[in-house]
Amino acid sequence: MAYPPQYSANHIVDPVTGFIENPAYTSAFDAPKKQVFIRRLIANGLSVYDTCDELSMSHHTYFKHYNTDAVFKEAVDEAMREYGDRLEGVARRNALNPRSVIERIFILKSLFPHKYADQRAQGSTLINLVFDNKSLDDLRKRTEIIDV
Repeated sequence: MAYPPQYSANHIVDPVTGFIENPAYTSAFDAPKKQVFIRRLIANGLSVYDTCDELSMSHHTYFKHYNTDAVFKEAVDEAMREYGDRLEGVARRNALNPRSVIERIFILKSLFPHKYADQRAQGSTLINLVFDNKSLDDLRKRTEIIDV
């Protein structure tokens, strides 16, 4: 069986979750630990670093698995979408409270951007400049010459 470049032959796919794990390491970030991580991530308000600290693991481990385990990445992304949807629901309900002026402003801006979004001044233009390494080197040399 051919493995994608980021996987080695000793990695397996958990049949229940679809998460990638390495059974050679008993303390590895295996499928059950990934499920716990996702639950704790939601409970910690999507703070990856707080969740890693709580579970006594390196954030590097999380990011490595997030970037190499497509099923785990999708599960984390789904948890984030669900959390965002729930948070938005709370914000929308709170916006109806007469004291929640700031929340109401943000909800109105998101629902009716043509009416409530910040408008740029007439005639203003946004310009993005992209420089390659050669152009940046030329600018540095020019600056050095000017400084002399």
